[in-house]
Amino acid sequence: TEDCTLYACGSNRYNKLGLNKRKGFLLTMKAIFYNNSEETEVGSVAVPTAVKLIGNKRCVEVSLGPSHSAVVVDTGQINTFGQNKDGQLGVSTRHNSDALVLVSSMVSHRARYVACCGGYTVAVTDADSIFLWGTHPPTNLNELSL
Repeated sequence: TEDCTLYACGSNRYNKLGLNKRKGFLLTMKAIFYNNSEETEVGSVAVPTAVKLIGNKRCVEVSLGPSHSAVVVDTGQINTFGQNKDGQLGVSTRHNSDALVLVSSMVSHRARYVACCGGYTVAVTDADSIFLWGTHPPTNLNELSL
């Protein structure tokens, strides 16, 4: 939007839209203890809802995949969220993310484009380098359907 707000709607399965309500540790533990995930998880939304980005960053590129999403912010950094069973979030664990996570291995590169595809993610930098992470990316870059 003009005020640089990112909105999303639809299925938020695996928090792929980044809409889960991030609460403090104690409230999260209370939700787990009482088996009440509605306090922190948003299943789906029918109307556009603002996505909270990390800090006061401006979104310049976004990609929504089947189970995860990625955002390139104005600094060229990439934030991902959603399912991570294939390593598609680009972080050191295979845990799903309830909040946006920074792809720290890409911090020294300024991304300009990102695409979420199945179990992997593709990024293109200002230096025209292509980075892929996750499981089962194509071995031939001509096979990419971006």
